[in-house]
Amino acid sequence: GSYHVFKLRNRRQTCTLCGDNPTIHELQDYVQFCQASPTDKTHHIELLTNEERISVNDYKRICDEGQHHLLLDVREEVEYNICRLPQSINIHDINNDPNDICSTYPVYVVCHHGNDSQKAVKKLQELCSNWDQNIVCKDIEGGLDYWTKEIDNEFPEY
Repeated sequence: GSYHVFKLRNRRQTCTLCGDNPTIHELQDYVQFCQASPTDKTHHIELLTNEERISVNDYKRICDEGQHHLLLDVREEVEYNICRLPQSINIHDINNDPNDICSTYPVYVVCHHGNDSQKAVKKLQELCSNWDQNIVCKDIEGGLDYWTKEIDNEFPEY
């Protein structure tokens, strides 16, 4: 026979299942717990041009260089509470006043797989189209899924 060796991430002390103070003690219904359907079969869409998107590697460089920007996370609040990039702002509903969102800084939008963030960028482009200033608004391609795969393999996957 054969066997496979799997390297697991280190245990997170704050994990709700195996952390120092676990709050989950029995099996959970995935859809009920996450308030969303499983996304492991999500197909990637392409609504934006390459100029309207940025790779996770380029976004990491922007963060590392300390460039001023605004990062909007458009996932549902329950997903945002599972994991998030530290500098992100959760704003699931993009129908807000554009003055609250449109910034003189570049605006980057992230979600789980990069689909909802593309839709959000389109909506932001519509909302900010009447501004006198040229607003830079880009989708982070592949979302947090790509962030985990290419930047930080310790970042929680769900």
